[in-house]
Amino acid sequence: RYKPYERQVLLLRIADLFEKHWEEISRSDTTDMGMPIVRTRANRNRVIGMLRYYAGMATSLHGETIENSL
Repeated sequence: RYKPYERQVLLLRIADLFEKHWEEISRSDTTDMGMPIVRTRANRNRVIGMLRYYAGMATSLHGETIENSL
């Protein structure tokens, strides 16, 4: 198991690698999934942004449960 800080560092490193190798990843994904390359390239900011967002959440979660009014 990773500690929260270690998870954060790992996810940020993965985001950096995705950013660095995005063109290669998008070509591979296009070949594998048959998705148009333009669409795959357009997903770049969303994918990298999500990795960075969840990296930040790794040290923000403290096991709290928030009540829901539904």
